[in-house]
Amino acid sequence: MEQAWSWVSAGGAGASGAIACVELGGDLDAALAALGVAAVGVGQVRQRSVPLRGSTEAASVKDDAVVARWTVDRATVMTHGGRAVVEGFMNALAAAGVGHRAESSAEAAEYTEATDEVEARMLDALARSQSPAAVDLLLDQPRRWRAASAGGGDETGMADDAHRCGALGRLIEPALVVAVGPPNIGKSSLLNALAGRGVAVVADEPGTTRDHIGALIDLAGVVVRWVDTPGLDDAKGGGGREDADIQREAQRLARAVAARADVLLVCSDASAGGALAAVPAVAEGCVVVRVGLRSDLGLVAGVSVSVSVRGTEAAGAGGDGLERLVELVREAVVPRRYLEDGGPWRFWATGRSGS
Repeated sequence: MEQAWSWVSAGGAGASGAIACVELGGDLDAALAALGVAAVGVGQVRQRSVPLRGSTEAASVKDDAVVARWTVDRATVMTHGGRAVVEGFMNALAAAGVGHRAESSAEAAEYTEATDEVEARMLDALARSQSPAAVDLLLDQPRRWRAASAGGGDETGMADDAHRCGALGRLIEPALVVAVGPPNIGKSSLLNALAGRGVAVVADEPGTTRDHIGALIDLAGVVVRWVDTPGLDDAKGGGGREDADIQREAQRLARAVAARADVLLVCSDASAGGALAAVPAVAEGCVVVRVGLRSDLGLVAGVSVSVSVRGTEAAGAGGDGLERLVELVREAVVPRRYLEDGGPWRFWATGRSGS
């Protein structure tokens, strides 16, 4: 059996989360013995103490981990997710003679049917992708990379364009789309209409959405994480000081999630007196789209699109409707020119697991 090897599939440097996952392959029995970890049988999931080691010091502390052994030569060790813990465990693995593989090499080991590394990476990305629009694009990547190499093309040009790579990466890790606006203007009804089911509670009173509510929405082949937030107002509430405090905290959380948005929808309707005067703080590169809701009751000036979800006749009379909104958001998330340019894409630069 080949010498044991490892790679970090989740957690560690640059990641956030309570748990990190370290993949082990090869001669697992020898690796566990060298670490001083009790054996784990094939098909078993066991709690084990694993050693942590500094860059120069011998292992002096341990971490409570979970070891899941999938096959004779594959296992996952789930440690606490802090960077120091992951680095300490990887140092201990290295000291025990367990080699380290780059993620791409580990992917190639997982997909033995692949003819080369790009194809192995493609199969891994395909398994993780969320958007239907990613399928044909990913399947064509091995051919595009081979053509670029055969033609002597510059593989670090189009393929390494940061904006293009980031936008196309949203086909694998969905973009965050956040809707903000005053209370009681139809944001929850919009989410329900797009999702095709009752995701958000809808009622004609402020404060119905006390916390942000989200769903994965397929926008004509591009899946996004759509988040509906409570109405942004003075948070006075209608049930006394405690109710106002709850709404104020909910709005603080809404502004926090808006600050991480890839696309921010600033919503209003005719009764709210137009779009928000101030857009919440947003991340660099966030696309802001102003949306007029309930357009069957009146139009809002200065918006990019007007929408009604009370029927196709009302939507058509009131503005561009849902179809136009979907087109705008989809273009903001993944510009069509990147889907159609025919060039190679360094898709493995997109991180694993959730954003």
